[in-house]
Amino acid sequence: NTRRIMSQYGSVEYWNERYMKDTDAFEWYNQYASFKEQIAKYLKKEDRILNIGCGDSNLSEDLYRDGYTNVTSCDYSPVVINKMKERCSEKMSMKWDVEDIHHMSYPDESFDVVIDKGTLDAIICGDEATCFPDKVLLEVNRVLKKDGVYICITFGMPENRMDYFQKSP
Repeated sequence: NTRRIMSQYGSVEYWNERYMKDTDAFEWYNQYASFKEQIAKYLKKEDRILNIGCGDSNLSEDLYRDGYTNVTSCDYSPVVINKMKERCSEKMSMKWDVEDIHHMSYPDESFDVVIDKGTLDAIICGDEATCFPDKVLLEVNRVLKKDGVYICITFGMPENRMDYFQKSP
């Protein structure tokens, strides 16, 4: 049953339904406070940050509260993006976009940092007909500036994830 649910992670209908049912924020993996010191060395307050597959996590808001005010968050569920726009309406510099991270509309080299908290994991677990981790990593590479940083917070062990990163340019 868990495998069947995980295979639906590639379906926007699955995520829309989940975000309509679940009104509370859901944190995949750890809260920002548990890893903020580790990622702070890779971030500057003025960086343009993209949070891919943001869901309704507090990560973008936590970054904003810490002084990283140029945060764009994207997810391909319009339900969750509308929810987050409403929840964060007073944080004027935050941006919320509906995007399929396999084919993002952002220009090349438009972000200093891309943060991925569990999104690559969800894609890897998704249905092979709709989820392509290699395409996502190519898109991440495309939207990152040449000296940009990709921060991937994953549950996968290095031996189960490094192949994906080594294939990417």
